[in-house]
Amino acid sequence: RFLREGKTLARLSHPHTVTIHDIGNVGELYYMAMEYLPNGTLKERIAAGLTPEQGVTLIRQIASALGYAHAQGLVHRDIKPANILFRADGTAVLSDF
Repeated sequence: RFLREGKTLARLSHPHTVTIHDIGNVGELYYMAMEYLPNGTLKERIAAGLTPEQGVTLIRQIASALGYAHAQGLVHRDIKPANILFRADGTAVLSDF
């Protein structure tokens, strides 16, 4: 199931969804290699404080990612600030489908 679902997620290609580079297994060990996003989570940014303009920008970016995923037949099922990460340029990325 992990491999099947992971391969479906790996086909997602949107500016605001995390990029999955590879998925597979070695014997009984399964792995997923994904884009490295070391710039924190929305949970952390909320704690630090967001302006209304920043909030609107983030909502638009994540709504765009969700719309794309839904058009591909995928439902996220775990939207929360800890699953929204940031690229170096500040764009929001939805992870953990």
